[in-house]
Amino acid sequence: FIDGEVTDMVVTRNQAQMSVRHEMSPESLRSEIARQSEMQQIMTEYVRDAMVKDHHYYSFNDGGKPSLTKDGAFRICSLFKITPGPVDIEIIREDGEHFTVISTARLFNQDGVEIASSRGSASTRESKYAYRWVNEGQVPADIDKATLKTRGGQNRNGGSWKQYQLPNPDKADLENTILKMSEKRATVGAVNKLPLVSELFA
Repeated sequence: FIDGEVTDMVVTRNQAQMSVRHEMSPESLRSEIARQSEMQQIMTEYVRDAMVKDHHYYSFNDGGKPSLTKDGAFRICSLFKITPGPVDIEIIREDGEHFTVISTARLFNQDGVEIASSRGSASTRESKYAYRWVNEGQVPADIDKATLKTRGGQNRNGGSWKQYQLPNPDKADLENTILKMSEKRATVGAVNKLPLVSELFA
């Protein structure tokens, strides 16, 4: 309300609400359920026939929902004629050269209206970036190997191998990697908010 008068925005919203209430009859609800069921079937077929596992999506475990990759997210945007907008980036730097990148991705329809958005982050404190695995000969002499995490196994020749986990000393070299991962997570998160997508992907 402005100066006690109803604005055009309020009128439009109220008209839309009245329209929804007016159309919500048993017949229209059944029609909508049938429409959504058909849309879901079409999307399931599209994922099965037009998207490639381990390229457009990947699975962590059998029976669970797969997760979209960035390429998969862009393919769905193309299907729905949706345009990803510029990604806003914020970099938070900490002591010890650690840093976190927070990204905000937005999606727009053909009329330029924002229809979905999501935030994603990536940090050098994540284990896959904060540490690196090295062979025994690469462990500095001043570090007690007994204090380090290890991993190992059997190689093809029947012998065994063992590696040690060390803090990554080259955090600055990861900035581009962290930036891209943050953008990817934000973009995929926004696409997951589109109708039907969250039902198919984690």
